[in-house]
Amino acid sequence: MTNDSPRLVVHALPGAQARKIATALTGLIGPDGTEQGPALSAQDAARQLSADPEAGLCLLYEDPVRALCAAMSAQEDIAAVLQNWTAATGQALDLHRHNRKRSTIYEAAHLQRFAAAGLARLGVEADSRLLGDIPDTAPPSPLAYIMAQAILAEDQDARAAHDELVASTQTLSNEEDPAPADLALQAYAALRDKQDTVESLQRQAMDTSHDLGQQLARKTAHVELLLSHQADIVADMEELRDGLQTSALTAEQEAEQEKAGLQAQLQTASDAHAQLMAQQAAMIADMEELQEKLEQNGRAAEQEKAGIREKLDAASARNSLLADQQAAMLSDMQKLEQEMDAREVRAMGIQHSLRVQLKAVEETGDRVLLERDQRTAELKAALETQAQTAAALTRRDEDLTMARREIDRIMGSRSMRLTGSLRKIAGLLRGRR
Repeated sequence: MTNDSPRLVVHALPGAQARKIATALTGLIGPDGTEQGPALSAQDAARQLSADPEAGLCLLYEDPVRALCAAMSAQEDIAAVLQNWTAATGQALDLHRHNRKRSTIYEAAHLQRFAAAGLARLGVEADSRLLGDIPDTAPPSPLAYIMAQAILAEDQDARAAHDELVASTQTLSNEEDPAPADLALQAYAALRDKQDTVESLQRQAMDTSHDLGQQLARKTAHVELLLSHQADIVADMEELRDGLQTSALTAEQEAEQEKAGLQAQLQTASDAHAQLMAQQAAMIADMEELQEKLEQNGRAAEQEKAGIREKLDAASARNSLLADQQAAMLSDMQKLEQEMDAREVRAMGIQHSLRVQLKAVEETGDRVLLERDQRTAELKAALETQAQTAAALTRRDEDLTMARREIDRIMGSRSMRLTGSLRKIAGLLRGRR
């Protein structure tokens, strides 16, 4: 199917063969050219045409005589079938009149017979064999065909609708379809062939029945011989049955003994399982208690670490402040010494005054040095305290590491793997996940 497929609305009038051909035609056009399947009614077709002004209309119908014959075979109400066909045909013809420029009417059998020409006229590029190979329904009997023709001829509305429908139908070939009389003769010839076949089969059945009678006599003698052998086989079977009953009784007794032994083993295993469950419950309680203690120790250690860090930060701040003060004092002393040297060079007369000032400065320097020594001692003491605290924390971390390893060893043991599901259940019972 190409992308140039025409947009086409297909509607079939009542009739099984017309609907089959309409469905096949929409399949050849494809979903780009039609909606999903043919229009089910004239109103549905009109709605589709109104929605797509560029779409064409293809009406398919089959001879109403065939529809009446099908109704006779199905034992339906002939009058109702003809009335429905007339109403549907009238609606389709009315739709054709309002859309004459884009409407095409085909008789279903005629379109199927000349499928290549019909598809070309509709602008559908597809394999015509897919339309022509659709099997036809069973042809009606000659008597039913004649009766349907008479019924159609007596109904003026149906005959008028059929005449207008035939007058509006497109012709794809000048080749005429077989006449109803020819169809009747063909059906009669086929019926005669079937009758000859039935008579031949009856003769074959009589011959076969005679042969079967002879074979039955021979088979009867053979069956009597088999019956005598069967009596012997029955006696042997009864003897074998008695032996099997004795063996079955012995096997049943052995099975009862084995069952009692298995029940004892099962009871022993159940007791061992109960003890294991009690041990697992105690182990789980111990593990939970140990876990809580570890969590408490961890929180205490964290708090102690935080206090030590605060003290170390304060000591570091004081040490930094003392270092800044010492650097400032040393800078002042250097400046003062430079000034004293300069004054000693400039004037010997003020040497006494400078010595007095120098002595005062030295006393001040001694006090500063003494304070520095004291603060240095305090800093050393703080550092020693920090080292001791760090060592204590290291020892506590080692203890925690050993405790975690012990927990990991216990968790990795076989008992913990076996009781993993039990611990999960215990955690769920305690509100944990």
